[in-house]
Amino acid sequence: MLLLVHFIFSQQEYILKGIVYDEHQQGLPFVSISIYNSNKGTSANEKGEFEFKLISGQYRLIVQYLGYKKQEVIVDLYQNQFIKIKMQPE
Repeated sequence: MLLLVHFIFSQQEYILKGIVYDEHQQGLPFVSISIYNSNKGTSANEKGEFEFKLISGQYRLIVQYLGYKKQEVIVDLYQNQFIKIKMQPE
């Protein structure tokens, strides 16, 4: 019974929301955000906002935008979460 409860808890889905912005605190539109070693990915909206629905766990986000350095962000997702990602110009 304990094993079944652990399995159900570990498979719970959470929402990871965030915003990608530049050095002037402006949201960057249509930034590419993908999850390393998976087929999951999305693009930010025109305000730099994005959202994923994921099961609990640790994820490496790969964030790319033309003219900016690629960012890798580690997220431990065990509850709904909001993150901010600041991009650095190349």
